[in-house]
Amino acid sequence: MPDDPVARLGNTHRRMEEELRALEVAARAGDRQGLDLSLDFFASAAKRHHEDEEASLFPRLRGDAGLVPLLDALAAEHRQHEAARREIEELVRGNADAEAIAASVTRFVAMLRAHIEREDRELLPAAERALDAETREAVANEMRERRRAR
Repeated sequence: MPDDPVARLGNTHRRMEEELRALEVAARAGDRQGLDLSLDFFASAAKRHHEDEEASLFPRLRGDAGLVPLLDALAAEHRQHEAARREIEELVRGNADAEAIAASVTRFVAMLRAHIEREDRELLPAAERALDAETREAVANEMRERRRAR
């Protein structure tokens, strides 16, 4: 399937990892513009990625009772990521010292890397097994529509 939603989610994880590296570099260098660019990415693309998972993928996987604890945990982590991103934004906007920003970035990066690794290891393989072609197409359509609406 050319626009496979599971592959697209995995590709977004790779893009997020790239942006996490850029965020770390910007924090170490005290590069406020670089911080802003990375934070903008996480406020838009990463947020949309979470919406793809929570609105389109997770509901289709909830039929497997064994996955429900994982799905609930991942959704809760999404809220934690958003709070951590906002914390960094507030520090940057408030002209906090570089050490405080770097410490907040370090926490955010560690949190997100662990989350991505868990999704790659547990969520995406479960989705690969569970979703038939028709369901994948429906998820892909919802993801496309979500992007068109923005």
